[in-house]
Amino acid sequence: MKKTIAAAAALLILAGAAFADSIYVWTDEKGVKNFSDQPPEGVKNYQKIENDGTETPSDENLRPKYQEMLERVKQESSESDQRKAQEAAARQAEEERAAQAQKDAKKQAERDRLQKQIDELKNRAVSPTFSKGMRDNLIQELQKQIDALDQPGK
Repeated sequence: MKKTIAAAAALLILAGAAFADSIYVWTDEKGVKNFSDQPPEGVKNYQKIENDGTETPSDENLRPKYQEMLERVKQESSESDQRKAQEAAARQAEEERAAQAQKDAKKQAERDRLQKQIDELKNRAVSPTFSKGMRDNLIQELQKQIDALDQPGK
C-alpha cells in the first residue's frame, strides 16, 4: 500500500511539475513525506523545488529519476518500518520487565508475610492447647509455602 501511494505521489509530482511554479516537500510528525504546490501551514522544515520553466523531460529521461525516487521511498519506508519494530520491541521488553518486577514484589510481600507468621509461632508459648509438635507442624507448613514461592513458574 505504501509503495502504491509513493508511486502515485511521484507520478503526480512529476506530472504537476510542468504546471506548478514550485513544489514543496516535507515530512510530517508521523514520518510521512508530503508534496504540494502550496507551502505547508505550520511546518518550518520543508524543501522548495523551483520549476525553472524548461520543458518537461521526456519519459526516457524521467525513468532513471523515477526509479531513484522509488528506491529512496522504499528505503525510507523500510527504515521507518525497522524503527517502528524496534520501538515496539523496546515497549514490549519494558512491559515484560515491569510485569516481572510487579510479580517479584508480590512474591516478596507474600514471603515476608509467611516469615512473619513463622516468627510469631516461634515466639508463641507452648500450652496444654498448643503443643510444641503443633507449633513445629505449622512452621513446617508455612515453610513449604515459602519454598513453593521460589519454584519456577510461580
